[in-house]
Amino acid sequence: MPEDKINRGIKKILENIDNYKQTLEAIICFSHVIRWDDENMDFKSNTYSFIARRMDTSKVNRINPENTIIPDLVLQLNEEYGILSEAKISFPRNREHWKDDFEQLQKYDDDLKGWKTENELIDNFDIILLTHYRMKVHVSDYLSQKKELIFNKNFAVIAFHRDYGVNYALALEKGYGNLTDVNLDEKFRTIVFVPLNKVIPRYPIKFYDVKPNVAYTMEILWTRIFNQYPQMEEFMESKGIKIIEIRVNIDDLTERLRTQFSDYHANDERQFVAPKRSWVIDAMEMFVKLNYAINNEEQGNYIIKYKNLVNHLKRFIEEIYELKRTPTLLDFIEKN
Repeated sequence: MPEDKINRGIKKILENIDNYKQTLEAIICFSHVIRWDDENMDFKSNTYSFIARRMDTSKVNRINPENTIIPDLVLQLNEEYGILSEAKISFPRNREHWKDDFEQLQKYDDDLKGWKTENELIDNFDIILLTHYRMKVHVSDYLSQKKELIFNKNFAVIAFHRDYGVNYALALEKGYGNLTDVNLDEKFRTIVFVPLNKVIPRYPIKFYDVKPNVAYTMEILWTRIFNQYPQMEEFMESKGIKIIEIRVNIDDLTERLRTQFSDYHANDERQFVAPKRSWVIDAMEMFVKLNYAINNEEQGNYIIKYKNLVNHLKRFIEEIYELKRTPTLLDFIEKN
């Protein structure tokens, strides 16, 4: 396969991973803006934020009655009002394929159960689509043209993009519709800049209910989890020269990722648990295939052959691609 085609494939995978990261940034930043009190420089009292929460539809839901759905973000501002959001950074070029995405949003247009109230219901909530700035006009045009797309609740589109100006920020701007809260509606009518270097460290969230590329999970394990094991002292004493063996277990790795890098809510059965155990298994099995780990005798146990690496993510992608080289990258992209 020509070298330029390989490089394009690797670049495409890196872009897909960056889209995953940027989508999480948008979810986090939107939640932060909604709940943050600029005057008191703290979160508004009695507000809640849940990334990927299980909600129950009613028997009159026109798309998916009496079932469980998982919005990307559920925000509760008080006992009577909330906001429910779905994040989609891009849409297919063919607009005929957009129907399923907007039906997903219409599932939320219902008296959903799962709020932090006594009966798990709330009087009113808005539905928000978070999408990339480059899609703002296209999505607004689509909504204006599709008269059959009806929302009984307030519905709005908020566009996001990274701003690489003096202060590295995520920009949020309303592109369609209205929010019930007039102050919030006016706030998003003009661009809201959220400083990423200040906000994102407050929320060390790396996973939500969408499975990322396996190389992404591998990088987090290598750079954020494996260094928490006692054997790292030996590695540091060798000044990063020595290759050390770290014994790990799937259940322990999964628990560490969930508690440290997801929107973890202990003893809340409605909260989606990310990453799934199977995602971690996929990452560990890929480490084995790439000779960074070996299966231990007991199922679920591995020995990591830890060493100093640079450009972890790109390195893992290149090695996986080499391992799985096929006429196209389609299989790898779809499976991961």
